[in-house]
Amino acid sequence: MHDGWPDDVQGKWIELINSFNVIAVIAGHFHRDEHHWLGNVPLYVAAPIAEFFGRQVSYRIYEYKNGRVGYRTVYVE
Repeated sequence: MHDGWPDDVQGKWIELINSFNVIAVIAGHFHRDEHHWLGNVPLYVAAPIAEFFGRQVSYRIYEYKNGRVGYRTVYVE
């Protein structure tokens, strides 16, 4: 999780998304790819599309199928 959210706000958000049928949270723009759990909901942070920190430019294609989230990463040359 991003450190910019106060703990109480972050806690309320996690509680809210776990109160509904949220399958996953897909986000980006952290300039790195990450995977976290928000209670029972996975948080996927996509790899950067910009060439920062010497990283190769890439993007992700996510798929929801049969109750599961998957993805593949496409690298741009």
